[in-house]
Amino acid sequence: HSMVSLRNTIDYLERYMEMEHIRNSLFTHQVTIDPALDMDETMVPPMLIQPFIENALWHGVSAGDKRIHVKIKKKKANDNLVCTIDDNGMGIDHSRQQSHSNGRHQPVGIANIQTRVGLLNEKYNLHAQISIVDKKYLPEQHETGTIVTLQLPLDIEEL
Repeated sequence: HSMVSLRNTIDYLERYMEMEHIRNSLFTHQVTIDPALDMDETMVPPMLIQPFIENALWHGVSAGDKRIHVKIKKKKANDNLVCTIDDNGMGIDHSRQQSHSNGRHQPVGIANIQTRVGLLNEKYNLHAQISIVDKKYLPEQHETGTIVTLQLPLDIEEL
């Protein structure tokens, strides 16, 4: 399917995180959905959020109290759906440095998603945006980690 309901997306994400929790029980997750969103009528591209959660679990989380919080809300100013994936891991900058220094992992997941969003923007005229920020650059943050923000229009019409 080119688009799936928000309900199906959330169900899939919950199952994915439950499976990952079996592999690594040392993390907690939370999903918060804005009650203003109709989860059955809101349509999103499939498999757009999961890779960011996977990155947080496999590359971002560090020892100790691991946490991932997925927040999905309606931004009323421009009628967008805003999804935020917030983790308290090592931060994307540190993770990239570690991957580069050990030479074992060549990160392509984020680049693939950015390319996919670009293609979706072209095909559906979405004006979707992705922002990935290491928390060390946010003055109001007092913990390490990464915040990924994905913005999509609420009304996506297939061509």
